[in-house]
Amino acid sequence: MLRQIALIGLLGGALPSAAVAEPADIAPTAATAPTAPTAPPSAPTELELDRQHAQPIKRPARVPLLLAESAAVLIPPMIYYWSNTSLQREDWELRWDWESWITKLTSLRALALDTGYWDANAIRHPIAGALAFQVARANGYGAATSTVIDLLSAASWEYVVEFKERVSVNDLVTNSLAGILLGEPLFQLGQMADRRDASWARSALGWVVSPVHRLHSAAGYSSWRAPVSAWSRFDFSAGGRLVDQGARPYSEATLELDLELVRERRYGAEGQGAVWLRSGAWSHVQAEVRLAADGASRVWLRSATHYAGRYWRALAPGGDVEDAPGEGGAGVVGADQFLGVAGGMDYESRRVGDEWDHALVFNVAGPRLALGSWRGGRRWFWEVGAYADVAMVRAHVFGPVSPFAPVPQNSVLQVRGYYYATGASLMSRLRLVAPPWYADVDARAHALWSIDGFDRVELDGADGDPHDVTDQRVAVRAALGVGPWWSDVRFELALDTSLRRGAWDGLERETAEIDAGVNVVVGF
Repeated sequence: MLRQIALIGLLGGALPSAAVAEPADIAPTAATAPTAPTAPPSAPTELELDRQHAQPIKRPARVPLLLAESAAVLIPPMIYYWSNTSLQREDWELRWDWESWITKLTSLRALALDTGYWDANAIRHPIAGALAFQVARANGYGAATSTVIDLLSAASWEYVVEFKERVSVNDLVTNSLAGILLGEPLFQLGQMADRRDASWARSALGWVVSPVHRLHSAAGYSSWRAPVSAWSRFDFSAGGRLVDQGARPYSEATLELDLELVRERRYGAEGQGAVWLRSGAWSHVQAEVRLAADGASRVWLRSATHYAGRYWRALAPGGDVEDAPGEGGAGVVGADQFLGVAGGMDYESRRVGDEWDHALVFNVAGPRLALGSWRGGRRWFWEVGAYADVAMVRAHVFGPVSPFAPVPQNSVLQVRGYYYATGASLMSRLRLVAPPWYADVDARAHALWSIDGFDRVELDGADGDPHDVTDQRVAVRAALGVGPWWSDVRFELALDTSLRRGAWDGLERETAEIDAGVNVVVGF
């Protein structure tokens, strides 16, 4: 550290103090103050960029706090669970005795894919997993360790709180994957609220997406030093859609968030070279709620993060120094690229005619390539990825009425209408920025196959035990925007199309929809 300070002191007037560290990190000293007129500010050096990374603070008290906060996450749902025993009794197959515990700890017979409700398995469990993961992250643990802690928290619930039930494998998987694939990007986004220049909107958002970390920060007990500067794009939009699902078209109101950041000071900065990005440094979260005349009609949440990746850049000074609002690119020209292993989560509940279509897809892991071109305030960005998935999805082939008897509860498909699946996804996104014009095209495709042979009561494909159920989903969104008056506001024309197809035992069902509308987009 003394050697680095001495080096910065020798460089003195050649390096502006604002580039060395955040203003709150290092106060100006005689050694750093220039003694003669200086040249125009130059791009930060690689050494300076290295110094900007946030590091977890090691505290001996973090383990007790971790345990207390983990318990706080488990206690409210535990109270709900034991206050509603009438809803739980149908799953009680074990007792608190040696025989049950020996079965749970030594036999695969205690493992099952449960028959729980959609809201419990696909909504409450992912939220619990993301919170448990963020408790560990807020206490200074890395993403890998936090995933292990998340899994242990889920196992505590399955083995101790639900001791009368068989262990739900789907819950263990859902909690653990939601932690790293949803909790991590939300944690990264939430840290932007730590910055002294954070707007009130970003500060408020931080409490929603990363509440544990914000509580630590508000109490002066943050696990992280002052956050690094990050390239970011935070957009809120509101608008309306005209929707056609094959019957009479209808209208919807829409509210959407689109949040993206890259926590790497080299991203979009003048210079050339390559660097490994820290896990989770590239984060993207999108959320949308739609309202029709008779109530909610769509809830959608998508997240993306990466496990490991390499970022290359070759950016030189030049071009228009006026930034594109929220897009960066302060007077640099050149190209960059990213190649890594990434993952994400895609949740959608959509009203289709007289039914609700549900899908929760975890993009567990896969390659992701991103290419970019910078021309000052103008740029284009293209990414493509392919992922191996696990999922829960409503069997589209059967429509709103299940053909199977609801009792006895042998499988989740038979009694609830959705099933557990493996699958694969492809995605591609192209974003063009040429102020005042903006364009964005996003396409995704999912192919899903039912996991057979592990039902709560396995009937090996007999009547009432459907096997080999499949679903395919394709969605494309295109938007064209213009910002004629304010730098942080634009108007956008949007077009969405989607196709759903389900099949089983010679039966097929396919539905499609297209909608178009107008949004007002505000960057913050």
